[in-house]
Amino acid sequence: MALVNTALAGKAVSPSVISRRCNPYGHESGGPKRLLGGLYGPEYEGERKWTCENPATLRTRMECPYGHRGQVMELCEDHAREIQRRQAGLCPPCAYPPEARMWTEVIERSQQDLAVLNARGQFNSAQGRALRAGIESAGARMTELSQTGVIRKVPLKLTEIS
Repeated sequence: MALVNTALAGKAVSPSVISRRCNPYGHESGGPKRLLGGLYGPEYEGERKWTCENPATLRTRMECPYGHRGQVMELCEDHAREIQRRQAGLCPPCAYPPEARMWTEVIERSQQDLAVLNARGQFNSAQGRALRAGIESAGARMTELSQTGVIRKVPLKLTEIS
């Protein structure tokens, strides 16, 4: 039994195609929510909002060899090639496991505090020296995490999905 829309019965109806635009950076769906795999929020995106006028022809997602998967992206073929070529060199969850993420946040917060001290002319104060020592120590721990394989730099593969 076929379903019939009685409001259209007897009227000429032309078929329509609903196509979505390429959405490489999330602006077609409300803007990016998770930059660098969630390490940063949308407030870090910057002033320029990148969009694409082409229709999306592919549904894709980034995947790493360790099972991490990104969100579904609807892309045109040009952006699929570009993203695979230029933006697939680093899996964020592999590069920033929980401890590395914590040390990254410590370093960034300390650098912000140090910038404030510098603006006040207190870069070489006791507080400034303590902040620089903390940044150095956190950086050394990040190096250890990288050298021991806790931090991994693995490429992503852009995979087409149905």
